[in-house]
Amino acid sequence: MAPLLQVENLSAGYGGVKIVRDVVFNLHENEVLGIVGESGCGKSTMVKAIARLKGMNTEILSGNIRFKGQDLSTLSKEKRRKIMGEDMAIIFQNPEASLNPSRKIGHQFLETMQNHRGAVRWSEMRDNAAEIFNKIGLDEVDRILDAYPFQLSGGMAQRVAVALAMLLKPKLILADEPTSALDTTVQKQVVEEMLALKKSLNTAMIVISHNMGVVGKMADTIAVMYGGRIVEIGCKEQILNAPAHPYTKALLSAVPKLGAGLPVGLKGRPPHFSCIKEGCGFYDRCIYCTEKCASYNNVACEIRKDHWVLCGRKEIYA
Repeated sequence: MAPLLQVENLSAGYGGVKIVRDVVFNLHENEVLGIVGESGCGKSTMVKAIARLKGMNTEILSGNIRFKGQDLSTLSKEKRRKIMGEDMAIIFQNPEASLNPSRKIGHQFLETMQNHRGAVRWSEMRDNAAEIFNKIGLDEVDRILDAYPFQLSGGMAQRVAVALAMLLKPKLILADEPTSALDTTVQKQVVEEMLALKKSLNTAMIVISHNMGVVGKMADTIAVMYGGRIVEIGCKEQILNAPAHPYTKALLSAVPKLGAGLPVGLKGRPPHFSCIKEGCGFYDRCIYCTEKCASYNNVACEIRKDHWVLCGRKEIYA
């Protein structure tokens, strides 16, 4: 079966500065891809590029993005708008980024449906909203629809943002740090609710997070980003149980584990995108680096079926 989403050698950035570098991956229907990495590694820029959100001056510098076989760069603005919202939707880290503070929730749901489905009555919108609300355990449909965003708690507002993204039952959800602004208890609830929606609506997801626990819970496949590149990608079990790239190993070592002593932090800082050199981007922080790593050509190697690593030191993971 052909992938739902194909990202081919994607490079993107801001003001001519390359942030995302030669990213390649496929996403199939009903699959969840988790993308993890430190803050500032290019995760959110990649989501904006896929969604073609240019309000933040995101530039696609090279590469192709194909959704359901269509090259998004060749589509008109009107066709891209139709896809974005109906076939593809985005959940932001902060619901304030997606909910209009000056309009009641119900009017925002109605406007979303009318933009993509034409003349829609309030009763039809309410039925659709109630269906999604029920799937994520939200009661009092009418009270929520009659509320302004500021009248909702942070957890409730994020649930509403998730419901709004799912309203038209899109084929793909782009979730950019959907739980990082929530406390731990609410995080767990939102993750479980998103997975329940994904299962009932057969929706594929890309989940961006710096939290390995969230990605481990939600994802089928995990991609690890560093310095704008995907340095390792494979099924969840491969990445969590048999990581190959030194950065992936360092990330997992920094995750607290019950009864395992103190986590081990990673020394140093990520490179600034304006001065990333050729060769391995992790060179300055890697405990396994050698002189040849400084001139590494950044070609991924498949070490197991569908498990790819961007590292020139094959002897450390062979």
